[in-house]
Amino acid sequence: MSLKVAIIGTGWFSKVHADIISGMEGVTLAAFVGTSEVKAENAARNYATAKGYDEVEQMLDEIKPDAVYVCVPPFAHGAIETSLVERNIPFLVEKPLATGMEVPTKINQEVSRTGLITSVGYHFRYTDAAVKAADILKERKAGMALGYWMGDMPQVSWWRKQEGSGGQFIEQTTHIVDLLRCLLGEVEEVYAAFAHRAMKGQVEGVTVHDVGTVTMKLRSGAVATISNTCILPEGGQVG
Repeated sequence: MSLKVAIIGTGWFSKVHADIISGMEGVTLAAFVGTSEVKAENAARNYATAKGYDEVEQMLDEIKPDAVYVCVPPFAHGAIETSLVERNIPFLVEKPLATGMEVPTKINQEVSRTGLITSVGYHFRYTDAAVKAADILKERKAGMALGYWMGDMPQVSWWRKQEGSGGQFIEQTTHIVDLLRCLLGEVEEVYAAFAHRAMKGQVEGVTVHDVGTVTMKLRSGAVATISNTCILPEGGQVG
């Protein structure tokens, strides 16, 4: 019996997931849902078993997937996850869950109430290096941690708008925050500074800050600083 998986979203990372899913034994990539039927069908065309839809509920009712990957921008979450919880369909959701606290809090309450199996796409914590670091830190006391995400600005319109992405720290650097929490525990105090230094004058419609630093005090007593920028011309480094 094959496990049927559907993907909601047709962006670049949905294809990354689709390529992996389609190569799994005992798993069928059954459907894509896009903001238009054309986008969904274009995404599905690359996979023999997949069908395209432009409505989440229609896909869920017709395909009846065993699991769903939710790969949509931060501003698009909420109703999708509620539909999945109501149908008791396990799902993986790409980060971040929103640009604020209201939607993630609601989703968390719904999932906690039902006990549904879910996951968020924070994959850094599963790397060999992170697993080894976690093992080492079990026997040692960490004093501080430094993290960074130094890169360019993604060329999609929603990313450069604060209300669309939440800014670089929420949309990208959240991976480093998750790794910090995984290795050193929860955060109790936060101090931050962000600024507009370059991109507002170079790219039309930019409202997100392009440089920023966040300092955190952890429950363990350790301190951490994570910095990010999206002003580099291309590429960058993460760590």
